[in-house]
Amino acid sequence: MSRDSAIYVLGLLIVFPFSLLSAIVFTHLLSQDQYGDLGILFLFAGFLTFAENLVTLQGTFSYVYGGGDDEGELDDEDDAESTNKRRAMTTGALAMLAVIAALSLPLVLFADTIAGWLIRDPESGDAIVWAVASAATGALWRPALNLFRLERRPKSFAALSGLRPVVVLGVSIPLVTSGFGVNGALMGTAFGTLASVAVCALLLPSLFTSDVSRTDLRAITSRGGKRIPTMVALWTLHNADLFYLSRFATAADLSLYRLASRFASVPSYFSSGFFLAWGPLRRTSVFRAATEEDAPMVKSRLITYFFLTCIGLVLVLGVSADLLVRVAPPAYADAAPLIPLIALSYVCLGLFVMLNRTGKFKPKRRTYATTSVGAAVLMGGFSFVLIPALGSYGAALSVCLALLAAAARLLFKIQRGKQPLPLQWWRLLGTTLIALACYAIDVKGDDWTGAPTAGFAVLAIAAYPVALVGLRIIPRKDLLPLRTALGGAVPRRGPRRDLGAALAELPPEDRLVLEILLRDGRGPEEAAVALGSTPERVQRRAVRILRQLDGLGRPTRLDRAVGAYLFTARSRAEMDPVARGLWEDVRPLELHRLELLVERLRDFPRRSWDALRAAEGRGS
Repeated sequence: MSRDSAIYVLGLLIVFPFSLLSAIVFTHLLSQDQYGDLGILFLFAGFLTFAENLVTLQGTFSYVYGGGDDEGELDDEDDAESTNKRRAMTTGALAMLAVIAALSLPLVLFADTIAGWLIRDPESGDAIVWAVASAATGALWRPALNLFRLERRPKSFAALSGLRPVVVLGVSIPLVTSGFGVNGALMGTAFGTLASVAVCALLLPSLFTSDVSRTDLRAITSRGGKRIPTMVALWTLHNADLFYLSRFATAADLSLYRLASRFASVPSYFSSGFFLAWGPLRRTSVFRAATEEDAPMVKSRLITYFFLTCIGLVLVLGVSADLLVRVAPPAYADAAPLIPLIALSYVCLGLFVMLNRTGKFKPKRRTYATTSVGAAVLMGGFSFVLIPALGSYGAALSVCLALLAAAARLLFKIQRGKQPLPLQWWRLLGTTLIALACYAIDVKGDDWTGAPTAGFAVLAIAAYPVALVGLRIIPRKDLLPLRTALGGAVPRRGPRRDLGAALAELPPEDRLVLEILLRDGRGPEEAAVALGSTPERVQRRAVRILRQLDGLGRPTRLDRAVGAYLFTARSRAEMDPVARGLWEDVRPLELHRLELLVERLRDFPRRSWDALRAAEGRGS
């Protein structure tokens, strides 16, 4: 979980510098009123993308994989019921294209009317057209990118996540500087996203066929339709604060809030990465093995480390807020105090989703849906009361209060259920107090001592992890496992050397089997021809060799079935049901170790395989 979350977070954080750069560029090239309008137009495009994907994308991913595409998915209650995965994916993809066309066309026809209501300028219909185009390409981008995640290819997901902002910014800046203004930013987003979709299409595994099915379409729409209330509510909680603020505030206020939101979004990158990793991992052997040991304690520890990481990010943003806003023109200086409060609203959303993911209670789906909708309604009510009184602060505070109330309801249901969570309350409270104390050091340190402010900012950030370890919020025994787990996101040379030494000890004929299957990527049928054997014998022999390499004991009667699972080019959607069938007779942790070894051997460099063969030749 730590390894994959780190990979996803790193991939999402690649987006942040380009988001920051776009904020710097656009705040300098556009007036405050234009920048505020651009924020509303991007919000409109984001909602349209969400609406175009709402039923078809969520329904397709649920039907094929058993999960959705973001932190709102209800993984633990969904099973992938499709029997023909490729046909279902094809049916879902065509349905997505049909919905995109059906929603986009009327909006283009009434663009002037929408512009008058949305940004109070009926002559800016062309901006609505480009926002619709941006939304349509975004609705293609979301499924294309998330297929890499659901196929459990986190590194590809991370790399492609960083591709889109680079291309979008590279196209947008010349258009804006050429005089296209707000339209240039929207045009750049549309063209840059379309180019990124084309790259994904070239790299995607083979998941489609020429067949479609009405039965699959009915199942997809049924599953997607059930998610509508929850997903709409979560989108509202995540995005609607800027819209509510626009009903009461000036365009200049909107520009300040939008800039602050750009900086404050760092905790959302972390929580999104965490939940993006959760969905695919839930269907793996290692997740099954971990939750078989002590599921409530595993989940409790996940909550603790999720919370302390998020609070640490809010602290860093709060301490550095004055420095962050200096990248924008001086007129944006008042955005600084908003940053930590908006960041805290993202943390509250993450905790709400986290409780749903970890909790066991009945009826879970209905409770989560009604609680999400209730929180969205509460947010609207709080906004109409707090924004007139507190301005921009009221918008962010409304989100926090609504989500805290929703989280409290979920926690009450969890703790009254059959499997309450043994939450580490003293650690959660201790983390909060330490963060507040560190923030006080930054805010009041110069007043107390007269020393330069910058030194106290550094001291406040450094004191947070030191205090967590010193006061045993993070036990010292957890430091090495945490470092080891997080280190899995970074390629290292050590494991390759160890693997090379183990391979060198194998008999040459055994190593040849692994070379054919894993270095060359040939299937058992091709390997059987090359080795003068049968596919079944090749599969059994390969698993025996893997057991020897990883010290997993003697061969078993199921090794042929395990080999058929491990050495396949089929998609994860097709093979995950096979893994679940194997869990009946093969220990999940054992299967995970074999999967991990196969993954390492596939990544073992070809030149290292060649070096082993050359060393063998010299030895003979």
